[in-house]
Amino acid sequence: VLSQNPLVQGVIVEYNKRKAELDKITKEIKSIKRDSTLNPKNKKALLEPLESFQTLIRRQMTHMVDQAIPD
Repeated sequence: VLSQNPLVQGVIVEYNKRKAELDKITKEIKSIKRDSTLNPKNKKALLEPLESFQTLIRRQMTHMVDQAIPD
């Protein structure tokens, strides 16, 4: 794929940056879920924006790869 499309290398670098960001968010989500000091209402309030952001990043990563690697 790299020999057929040299622009893919830039996409790989950007993908790895997004993956690192996604890993941080996932770690934060897991931490909140394990926190027994928070009640369910507070957990939900903290988790909703993080989970939405997590979904957004995943979609961006998928779109980025789809655009860079033609069928």
